[in-house]
Amino acid sequence: MTVTISRLLGCSFGVISCLVVGQAWAADEEDDVVVTAKPVDAKPAEAKPAEPKPIEPKPTDAKGALAETLRHLSFSGFVQADYHGSQASEPELTQGGVLLNENRFLIRAARPRLDADYTYAQAQLELDANTVKGPEVRLFHAFGTALLPGPREGAPPIVAASLGLMDTPFGYEVGLLPQRAQLFGERSLASRAFFPGIPDLGLRLFGGLSFVRWSFGLMNGSPLDTTYAARAPMSPRDVSFRLGVDTHPTRKIELRGGVSGLRGKGFHPGTDASKNAISWTDVNEDGVIQPSELQALPATAAAPSVLFDRWLVGADVQVLLHTKLGLSQLSAEVFVASNMDRGFAIADPVLLGQNTRELGAYVSFIQELGRYALVGLRYDYYDPNLDALDTRAGKLVPGNQAVHTVAPMVGAVLPGHARLLFEYDVVRDHLGRDASGLPTDLKNDGFNLRLQVDL
Repeated sequence: MTVTISRLLGCSFGVISCLVVGQAWAADEEDDVVVTAKPVDAKPAEAKPAEPKPIEPKPTDAKGALAETLRHLSFSGFVQADYHGSQASEPELTQGGVLLNENRFLIRAARPRLDADYTYAQAQLELDANTVKGPEVRLFHAFGTALLPGPREGAPPIVAASLGLMDTPFGYEVGLLPQRAQLFGERSLASRAFFPGIPDLGLRLFGGLSFVRWSFGLMNGSPLDTTYAARAPMSPRDVSFRLGVDTHPTRKIELRGGVSGLRGKGFHPGTDASKNAISWTDVNEDGVIQPSELQALPATAAAPSVLFDRWLVGADVQVLLHTKLGLSQLSAEVFVASNMDRGFAIADPVLLGQNTRELGAYVSFIQELGRYALVGLRYDYYDPNLDALDTRAGKLVPGNQAVHTVAPMVGAVLPGHARLLFEYDVVRDHLGRDASGLPTDLKNDGFNLRLQVDL
C-alpha cells in the first residue's frame, strides 16, 4: 500500500512538473512574440509612393512626316570639267569687248539635283554652276508633277502634268537627252541654234501606254541662254509636242523614234523715242570741226514692239543593239524651221524684211568597247538661211551659210562613276573670206577634252 501511494505521488509530481515546465516554455514563446511584434495600437507607417516608370518618347507627327518625306527623296548630280580649244582662238577682244580666246579650261556644268518621288506626285530641283560666260550659279530645273502611274514598275505614267522650269518637249536632243548622258561635247549645231538653253517655264502634259509615248507643252518661249531668258516679253505662245514610240522587237534590239512640232511667236523689241541731235564725222581727221562734217539727226518717235510667226518641225530615230562587245547606238534627227534661230544667226524678219528658213540634221554612231571604253562619230549639218544672198561684183547671188561638222570621239569609262572623253571637230563652212573677198572655209576646227564625274 505504501509503495502504491509513493508511486502515485511520484507520478503526480512528474505530471505537475511537466505542466509547470510547459507553461514556462509557452510563456517564453509569448515573451519572444511580444518583443518582436509591433504593438496593436501603434500608428501604421505611411507607405512610400511608387516611383513612376519613365515614359519612352514617341515620335511626334512632325518627325514621322519628315522621316516619310526623306524616304522618298533622292540626291544625284554630276560635274563636267573641260579643256576646250579652237583654231579661231585669239588673245584679243572684239570691238564690243568680247573675248576671242577659246583655248581654256572651264566648268561646263556642275549640277546637284534633288528628286522627290511619290505614287501620284513628283518634284525635281536642279541647280547649274558653270564658267562658260564667267562664274555663274542659276536655277536649271524646278517643277512639280502630278501623275497617274503606269501599269507596272518602270513604265511611264499613263498621264502626267508638270508645271515649272523644265525641258521643252521637242525632239530627242532637246526633250529626251539630258546633259548628263550627252557623250559628244555639245548638242548638234541646229539644236543649239533653236534652243540655246533647253529649260523654259511652262506647262507640260505627257504620258505613255504600251509602246506609245506622247508629250505636249505650252511654254513662255524664252528658254535659258536667250535674250529674255526665263522671262516672258509676251504671253505664253510656244506650243510644242512630240509623238513617239519606244519598242523592243527582240531582247537585244531597242527601237525609238518620234515626230515633233513647235509653233509660236517671236519678239522684235521696239525702240525708244529720241531727241534732236547733231553728229560730227571728222572726215579729214584733223580734229577740227567743219560745217561740212556736221549732220543733223532729227528726233524720232518711239517704235512699238512687233511679234512675228515662227515654227519648227522635226523627226528623230534611235536604234540600240546589245551585243557581247557592248551597246551600239545609231541616232539621227532632222529639223526644218522658219524664223527659229535664237542662238547662232538670230532670225528677225522684222529687221531683215523677210522670213528666214532653216534646215538642220545630224547622224551619230556610238559603240561601247567592253565596259571601260567607247568610240563615236557624228556628222552635223546646219544651214541658218536657205535663202541667203551674197554680193559679188556688185550683184546679188545665192549665198551659202551652211556649216558641216564631222566629230570623231573616243572615251574611257568607269561604269557608274566617271568618264573621260576626247572629241575633235572638223568644221567646214563658208563664213570666212579669202584675199579677194570671196567666201572661203573659216579655220575654226576645235577639240574638247572632258572629265565627267557622277555624284
